[in-house]
Amino acid sequence: MYSSGMIPVEGHTNLVRDPRTGAIINTNKSEFEKYVEQRRIENERMQKIETTAEELKQVKSEISEIKELLVKLTNSINTWWYRI
Repeated sequence: MYSSGMIPVEGHTNLVRDPRTGAIINTNKSEFEKYVEQRRIENERMQKIETTAEELKQVKSEISEIKELLVKLTNSINTWWYRI
């Protein structure tokens, strides 16, 4: 189950301690694979959030530009209308 020299963690059949580093190691491969998959899913979710936030920032910037152009256009029309 684990290499020689590893110390079983009391009360946990799938955990051993590396006496050299003190690290606790999970020897259950399926639990590790499940953990890796959960991390991958969480990383994808965070990436989607970051992408959405960046897209939202861009949309807000474009809306501001459109508002500025509309104000300029309105001012031009008003100036033209008063000249008539």
